[in-house]
Amino acid sequence: MNRELITKQDYQILGIKENSTPNEISLAYEKLCSDYHPKKIKLKKLREPNDLEIKKYKEIEK
Repeated sequence: MNRELITKQDYQILGIKENSTPNEISLAYEKLCSDYHPKKIKLKKLREPNDLEIKKYKEIEK
């Protein structure tokens, strides 16, 4: 994906700043994955994982 197509909202969805390092982006994504792990969802009764968050991570990471 072209870096010019990434918006401020993409970063907000992941809860990171626009100038985040690749490591910070990966850590934010890993935290989201952990938060929505099936075992944790059952324990916390959280919503289903947000596909938009995963999509935005993949767009930013390219």
